Amino acid sequence: TDDSRIECDYLRNTLQAEGYRVILAETGERALEIVQEEAPDLILMDVIMPGMGGLEACSILHDRETHRKTPVIFITARSEEKDKVDGFKCGAVDYITKPFRTGELLARVATQLELKRLRDQVEDYASHLEKSVQELTGQLLHADRLSSLGVLAAGILHEINNPNAFIRGNAQVLNRFLPLIDESLR
Repeated sequence: TDDSRIECDYLRNTLQAEGYRVILAETGERALEIVQEEAPDLILMDVIMPGMGGLEACSILHDRETHRKTPVIFITARSEEKDKVDGFKCGAVDYITKPFRTGELLARVATQLELKRLRDQVEDYASHLEKSVQELTGQLLHADRLSSLGVLAAGILHEINNPNAFIRGNAQVLNRFLPLIDESLR
């Protein structure tokens, strides 16, 4: 967004010539409305605009969870260090002073878009890893339960086998002596 129509037109034409889709907003309020309707990959904003200024609009965007990660580049005539620091404090990722060089602007735009793309990839990968960890954790818990069940079954089997072994041992002794006992009773 920018308060100067000529600069807006130049910026739009320059970015469109590079293949970017551009939506213009004349005010900070309108920029916030557009961001609600669209999900921009990057916002170029002037600090000085009619109505709500760029710093306030950027702060509002940065406070919204859904737009916090949308990079904002300020393009402004304000060039004092305090202005730049204020821009970064409210959430901007870059700050370009006017008059700007077209090549530098395009390089910064491309850099911020690439950083956003990579950040989105990392977040997607992290989300995928988190899901994988949850699945593996579930599998490990299941395996642990099965292991506990196996230990319990082994313990029960041991408790059953002890009397069984006693009975079998005594039955063998009885089998050996039963014919002798039978003959002595006749």
